[in-house]
Amino acid sequence: MKTIITYAIKTSILLFLIFASCKKENIEDIAEIENEYIENTASNTTYISASPLSQTLCSDTVSTKIEVSSNTSWAISTHETWCTAYPSSGENNKTITIKCFQNASIKNRTAIISITISGKNPFEIEITQEGAKIDSIDFNGTLYVYPINNANFIAWYSDSATITGATGTTDGKANTASIIANQKVGAYAAYICDTLNSLGYSDWYLPAKDELNAIYVNRSTISEIGTYIYWSSTENSKDQAWYQSLSNGIQSKSYGKNANLSVRCVRR
Repeated sequence: MKTIITYAIKTSILLFLIFASCKKENIEDIAEIENEYIENTASNTTYISASPLSQTLCSDTVSTKIEVSSNTSWAISTHETWCTAYPSSGENNKTITIKCFQNASIKNRTAIISITISGKNPFEIEITQEGAKIDSIDFNGTLYVYPINNANFIAWYSDSATITGATGTTDGKANTASIIANQKVGAYAAYICDTLNSLGYSDWYLPAKDELNAIYVNRSTISEIGTYIYWSSTENSKDQAWYQSLSNGIQSKSYGKNANLSVRCVRR
């Protein structure tokens, strides 16, 4: 009888140990499955962010960059034609280049850049471009200078070399009127300025020789003046007119009126 009881006790202990061992393994298996699920869930969570969220650009700033951070594919769109993003789509982290046209208006303007991923609301970035500021210099009174080039690669005359009588060196407004009366309608330097209606004014004209030199002397205070060669409205002969390089200040008349140079309009 004693032997039977002893055997029963040993059997019970053995069964308990086996059960406990199985239960521990089951618990460990369940925990391992749960951890794996959590990891898989985390890896499947898509996200999108960008920096900076907003930028303010000067009127003549035409490019800026945005850093996109993501773990999935995305697409970019903008509803403003003056502001575009490159590339327009991609995946994961990438640097986006935002390109803008120069703002020739005196008013600020804003574009919203939308970055979209599947199943999420668009992520938006705000780009504000300041309005153009009319520069001014002191030359026989205040001379206002248009904030960007009005033309590049354009001839002085319309289509025929004639004497226009635009010989003044300080009065570009009178010169421009003489040129227009002689050359009429066309795609040429003085006509570009005479027909310009922008920034709230329509009395722009092509600067005379000395007015153009005043722009060169004060070039550090003028927007986007660059190193272009600009036409003046001062005529030298039937075939030639004065122009000036704003990189070195040299004035010359050696080019013919058909040369394609730059134009910066002024007003008083």
